[in-house]
Amino acid sequence: MEQNTVDKLSFQVNALQEGFITLAKSSSLNDMAVNFLQILKKNFIFEEIYILQKNSATSNWEGLNTEIPDMVSILPYLDYSASLQMSYFPDQGIAAVITLPLPDSVYLGFVIIQRPEDRLSEIDKIVLKILMQVFDFAYKSFLDRKKEKKLIFDLNEKVFQLNNLVDTAIELSGFKNRNTLYSLALERASTITNASSSMMKISCGVGTDEYYTFPSNADHSEIEKNKFRIESSFVYKERRYTLILSEKETRGGATFFNDLDQLLLDALARQVAAAIENDDLNKQALEKKLLEKELAVAASIQQQIIPTTLPKIAGYEIAGINIPSKEVGGDYFDCIELKNGRYAFIIADVAGKGISAALLVNTLNAALYSYLEFDLPLTELSDKLNKIIYKASPSDKYITFFIAVLDP
Repeated sequence: MEQNTVDKLSFQVNALQEGFITLAKSSSLNDMAVNFLQILKKNFIFEEIYILQKNSATSNWEGLNTEIPDMVSILPYLDYSASLQMSYFPDQGIAAVITLPLPDSVYLGFVIIQRPEDRLSEIDKIVLKILMQVFDFAYKSFLDRKKEKKLIFDLNEKVFQLNNLVDTAIELSGFKNRNTLYSLALERASTITNASSSMMKISCGVGTDEYYTFPSNADHSEIEKNKFRIESSFVYKERRYTLILSEKETRGGATFFNDLDQLLLDALARQVAAAIENDDLNKQALEKKLLEKELAVAASIQQQIIPTTLPKIAGYEIAGINIPSKEVGGDYFDCIELKNGRYAFIIADVAGKGISAALLVNTLNAALYSYLEFDLPLTELSDKLNKIIYKASPSDKYITFFIAVLDP
């Protein structure tokens, strides 16, 4: 008898292997149930097989493969536990009632109807139990493949997000104006995180806030109050920039963003902050370069009014040099040959340095040469120069001025 049982079970091995391969290729639980039904019908003579499903221990049983004509009469036979349960009720016309708990907390119930003359043998019960275990193993394999696909999808999504973040950093660094920067940042943020909409709010503490949205026709007030949102902000020059993403899009509809989405948004916000700061630094560099160019021109002009050589006067030694601490300054000297062989010696110093001092020196030089042509007395000349400089200079600027006329 024992040898006969072994022989019959050995005969089933190939069928069990083929059954596992068929079940493992299933694309869903329903598909697996349909395939398993065919395996059972191939190995047994059953009048009817009903497959039921519970999504959790507390939910109700529902037919999985077909509508059950007398569901109420079947339910009392079904039970559920943490392990495989198999019961037999041949006197009630029920060959077997099986409860199979699956790894994802789903329960399957099998109610097998059989004619009284076709009762299950002990070998049949063993084969049926093995088939249930094969179904359990195949379902675990199905879940593993499902998890593997999800892991691969998640990995590809993260690679895509990181590549997009790198591309975004490159693009943000070359923006032409602020509006372009904001629009590009919002578009990229939405693409990387699958957000349905996004916005940037710029607050300066007083006055009206600025809003930029993606898509451009999106309502910023709806984005701000949406429950499916994340945000990241930074402060630059007393202005707060806040980036908000709304409604992460998935196959199942809008949902909450995950931790990776928040990290990506924070990284993007830092890139925007860096781009704004770099833009300001570039503008400052351009302004500095322009100022240096203007200073070079001013220095060239000032050098024109400082004599490089002085007149030679018999019996006198004359020397002078001007070394400004900056490109231009307010120091000035000259020796001007007048009519009748006389010479005017001038030394002046403007309070302060830089362009403003150089402008006053140029004003002094032009006025001085003009008045010296009229051969005015020094007191009158000094008075006229004083009035001109007074009108031309701010309150914090003045000139210390000395003039003498030599009649050799």
